Amino acid sequence: MKKMILALLAVFTMSCANGQRLKQQGGSVEELVPQGCSHYETMGDMNKDGIADMAVMVNFKQPVFAIYFGTAYGKLKQWKEYGKLLPANENEDCTNNYVFEISSRGVLTITMQPECSQGSYTTEITRYSYRYQNGDFYLIGKEVESVQRNTGEAELVSENYLTWKRQVKKSNVFSEKPGVEKWTRLTRKPLEKLGANSLGEVSIDKHSEAYILERMDAIYSRYKDENGVKRNVDYDGLFCSARYKKLYKEASDICVKNDDILLDYDHWTSSQDDGDFKVKSIKVQNITDSTALAIVEATNYGSKTTIRLKLLFERDDWYVDDFLNGDGAEGEKAMFQKVIKGEKE
Repeated sequence: MKKMILALLAVFTMSCANGQRLKQQGGSVEELVPQGCSHYETMGDMNKDGIADMAVMVNFKQPVFAIYFGTAYGKLKQWKEYGKLLPANENEDCTNNYVFEISSRGVLTITMQPECSQGSYTTEITRYSYRYQNGDFYLIGKEVESVQRNTGEAELVSENYLTWKRQVKKSNVFSEKPGVEKWTRLTRKPLEKLGANSLGEVSIDKHSEAYILERMDAIYSRYKDENGVKRNVDYDGLFCSARYKKLYKEASDICVKNDDILLDYDHWTSSQDDGDFKVKSIKVQNITDSTALAIVEATNYGSKTTIRLKLLFERDDWYVDDFLNGDGAEGEKAMFQKVIKGEKE
């Protein structure tokens, strides 16, 4: 693990007067930044045209970050200004410190370290790496380094959005024992543009195993109240996919017309009597951009039961698209389709 940087990074104490703006073009940072405004800049060739470019932060009331591309006639011309990229200080006890670097390969790295004078045992540094490609800057990597000052527990989480791999290294700064390292794969998704989110803003990866597990846990944790009584909630309406509900309604209407019952059990618990139903564990497998499989291990009156749920990503979240049978080969939707097909024949 890299040595934790505990030194002050870049503190800006002098703010600019309201209404002042960065200039669109100039020969130097002094020409671009309003007089009296504190600023921090770094130079390097980001667009790989052989001419030095500049990234600059200026301490207006809201910190402003801007990128200037160098020109053949010796001027710096503003490419884009970001007014909400860098979070403002929330209060007088906490300050966001920044460092900006441009590597020899043109990668722009923004390092952010919140520093609080009181109330925090954690030191955390986050590094965001951006590369200019296809006409814009895209996030290609993120690294979060944290240390618990009281226990010495340290963690480095590094995500590479070019290889879609995630590395987690855990160690203790007070111990000479080697740290523990774990690699996992990330779900591929479009690269995030610079400025799409404020730095430090929580970006939820809804295709991650952790999020899907949290979603399933939230569903089942609400199935019964604190007294173990099943809640009077339309779970199918809330948590099933649109196409599952459509098939279910069509098959159910046919059964009602024929004085029959479509389902004589609760598919959420795979039982007719779930008075003692308890979830023991949930696993998620086979995650793709639009589908996943959730396996719920539970007990009911002393007997073990396994519930397999086919998930579908729609409406910006995960919904149950089918309740599979014991071996997972076929599910309720296949049964619904047989009912519908039989009625039509």
